[in-house]
Formats: sequence, structure tokens, C-alpha cells
Amino acid sequence: MADYVDLDWFGSFFKKEATADFGIIVGLNNGSGSFGIERTKPGERPEKIAVMLYGEEDDGTPWYFRDSEIDKILVHEFCHSFISPDRKYKKIATRLLNEHRKKLNSVGYGIWENVVEETLVRASVIRYLIDHGYSDEVVREEISNQHKYYGFTWLPTDIDWYKGDIMAIFDEM
Repeated sequence: MADYVDLDWFGSFFKKEATADFGIIVGLNNGSGSFGIERTKPGERPEKIAVMLYGEEDDGTPWYFRDSEIDKILVHEFCHSFISPDRKYKKIATRLLNEHRKKLNSVGYGIWENVVEETLVRASVIRYLIDHGYSDEVVREEISNQHKYYGFTWLPTDIDWYKGDIMAIFDEM
């Protein structure tokens, strides 16, 4: 996993130590989506697990090993471990949900907490890409994907914005 993701970045970026270990499970029957879960074995630290989608290209290459995607998916799922929705954003998140309900429901987000958490997670992924030297083209493509495919049109398009305090996005609305 360390070949794909800088695990030290999370504690540094979120300014708190990881309270869990990270792991990956290949989800053979979870369709086109990945998601995060947590498990705790007796006597051990909790484990944050990215359940990764699985599929194969015509040549047999698994989808979850596409270098162009696995890093973003893992970062996305692991960011969930550090973010929890704050009730102070309920009003703005409810407004965004109502304004974009059709698109957000189509990708599985139907409550205000989803809007807050997913906004912060997606902005964090973009910040990760910037912090790890991805090209502006890759970063712009990721922002565009968040707008076009997932409906998070309120995410800023200015790359420099992501170099600041992205956790304040709702305070700026």
C-alpha cells in the first residue's frame, strides 16, 4: 500500500495522529464503488479499511491496480477516517443537498452529513495531489471530475485555493 499512498501525510495534514491502522480489502461483489469501513479485533487498534472495487480490463489487468486511480481512491477512503460532519454546517449542507439533490442522490448521498463529509474528503484528495507534486493538469482534471461526475460543483476551481485551509470551505459560503 505504501507504494500508492503516503500514509504519513494524513496525520500531518489533519493535524492529528491516526488512531487506527490502514488496510485494503478487494470487494469482489460491490459493483462499481469503493467505500471505507472500520473493524476492531479484540486487543488491537481499530483498522480503517478501503474496500476497493474490482474489475478486469480485456487483458486481465485488475481495475484497482490502475496507478492513475488507486492512489486517489485510497486517499479518498482513508480521509474519511479523519473527517466527521460538524452540525454547524447542517444549514449550508442541507441547502446544497436540496439544490443538487438529483445528482447527489444518484451517487448515493442523500443526507446533509454526506454533503459535509464528502466535500471535505474530496477537497482533501485534491490537496493530497497538490502536496505530492501531481501536475496542474491532473489536479484540474480531478476538480472537473468532482463537478461533472459527482455533482460537487461548489468545490473551487482555483488550484491555489486548495493550498489554504480547505476545512474552512463551508465557512466561506
